[in-house]
Amino acid sequence: MEDKVTKDKDGEDKDIATKASRSSIKSLSQLAKAVKMFVNETKLDENPNKDKAFKGVLGLAFLWFVFGHGVHILQNMVGKVYPAYRSVQALVNPLPECDNIGDWLTYWVVFAIFTLGDFWLNIFIGWLPIYGISKVVVLCWLVAGSQPKGAQIVYHKIVWPFFNKHRDQIDKYAGSVNAKAGEIMNMAVETAKDVAAEQQLNKE
Repeated sequence: MEDKVTKDKDGEDKDIATKASRSSIKSLSQLAKAVKMFVNETKLDENPNKDKAFKGVLGLAFLWFVFGHGVHILQNMVGKVYPAYRSVQALVNPLPECDNIGDWLTYWVVFAIFTLGDFWLNIFIGWLPIYGISKVVVLCWLVAGSQPKGAQIVYHKIVWPFFNKHRDQIDKYAGSVNAKAGEIMNMAVETAKDVAAEQQLNKE
């Protein structure tokens, strides 16, 4: 019976991941079309030469922003500010039919893992000029769509299968770490009390 439930769960996860993948590809395709339309159809000046010059300046400014310090602003806006806003919306207006709270909780789980991976990758390849903007692209993919479809793909295809396979070991390790942290905290509190008492005695 348990094996059947697990198979059904895996089947549901695959369906969700497949639908999320199609939605993410469609969203990114629409974004690419919008950029192409802006470049080809938007006129910043009636004079063709001036129009090209203005677009060139805007392009250079965009590249400086993306590959300079502006990329950090983009990362925070895409990876933290926008998802936080959507998460608050989901908490205020929960929608049981689409589980918007669960969708954004899934994103934050994936984002936490993304942050851990970024810490180590930044040590080895953080010096590459395209590394910063690559993170922005990945974050855009994770949050693309009305729900964070990219995050659902990562969660259902990577995070959940790994966690489900190693759940007992992870729970055991988390419990031991929590217990050890409690011991260290208690020791720190007792030490602080002893120091405070000693200082009080010295004053007297």
